[in-house]
Amino acid sequence: MTLLENRFSRPASRLDPRIAACLLLVLSSIGCYAATDDFNDGVDDGWTRYNPINTGAWTLNNGTYRIQSAAASSPGTTGPGRAGSLRASETYAQFEVGIDLVAWDNSLDQIFGLIARVGTPGFLTTRGYAFTYATRTGRATTGQLQILRVASESGTQLTGAGTNFSLLPNQQYRLVLRGEASQFTAKLFSLTNLLTPLVILTGTDSTYTDGTGGFFIYDNSSGSRGRADVTFDNFVMIELPPPLYIERDPTSPDMRLSWPDWATNYRLQRTYTLPAAFWDPVDNQTGQSNGRLWTFDDGTAPASFYRLVIVGNAPPSIGASIITLTPNDSSGSHLISTDSGNYYEALFSDGSAENGTFTYAAAGDNARFVLTPSDNTALSNINLTFTSATAGTYTSDTLGSGTFSVAH
Repeated sequence: MTLLENRFSRPASRLDPRIAACLLLVLSSIGCYAATDDFNDGVDDGWTRYNPINTGAWTLNNGTYRIQSAAASSPGTTGPGRAGSLRASETYAQFEVGIDLVAWDNSLDQIFGLIARVGTPGFLTTRGYAFTYATRTGRATTGQLQILRVASESGTQLTGAGTNFSLLPNQQYRLVLRGEASQFTAKLFSLTNLLTPLVILTGTDSTYTDGTGGFFIYDNSSGSRGRADVTFDNFVMIELPPPLYIERDPTSPDMRLSWPDWATNYRLQRTYTLPAAFWDPVDNQTGQSNGRLWTFDDGTAPASFYRLVIVGNAPPSIGASIITLTPNDSSGSHLISTDSGNYYEALFSDGSAENGTFTYAAAGDNARFVLTPSDNTALSNINLTFTSATAGTYTSDTLGSGTFSVAH
């Protein structure tokens, strides 16, 4: 299933040829995840069946996933029959989610489709955003596509995010819903042409910021005494990385870099050569305007390569800390004390002492900690892998390997 669009390389104006390659590096953003299922294994492990009034039935057959809902026995109390499946263990804020519609009972007046940013799933508590198709069988001449805000299991169309359109029961389709901050885009494709959408809907809403995703069916008949029956295939849900824009500043030699202001948990990094053994953080002052975060960087280097990485356990700074390295060989601990001016003092397990300057660069859960002694003896390169904000494992060219802790 090809769900992603080519969104990772959108250059701004006046793009400098020397940095064209930088745009591709957004593809390597750390911390972007995906959930996929083609149902070919015949089981729905990883899914939570959504069955708020116990009317649902699930059948996996020939690589497809059929969900049915019987009629509600007491619709005046429970509402109509409804059911679905959710990826309850995955939570995304910025997302793209898609599902194929393989078959549905077009004689039923029913609603079905995608749901994302789902929270508190359950009887009269489910919230999120949905991209739905309503057959409207028996009460309208066409079906209807909508982007809905869902609250307490009830949907409200986002302003302008609906259109009359009929799906043909002898055809198959793909629904795709994308959410970036408060902006939503929904697309309907025919499976015979996944390049050109049949319908595009857009809407804006900021009520819910994150949640899980999945798909569902819902009886929409008069009196809420009908059934619902749809067969799905090829589910994909991805976390969207932020696009990085790079342009030459018109008034200086600097490069101007910007990315969406919802990406507050991402950090900008730079390297001057590829492949890169390590990426250095770009800690220049960041501004915010017109929905984007931006910063400047020196543009005089022959080549610069940039990427955005999601913030992990590694703290951005290790200044004013005491780092304890405990080697696996039980030789005793090394204590390293740092200050905010990038100076350190070290007391090693053999009783020797050292002082000098240090550098520290973090990326996700990993960091490089380099000690440069004031007596010009050999540097110590320490690679830290944080399993929490204050502890983890390390390797080093001079101090062995083992575990470490950080106290501030």
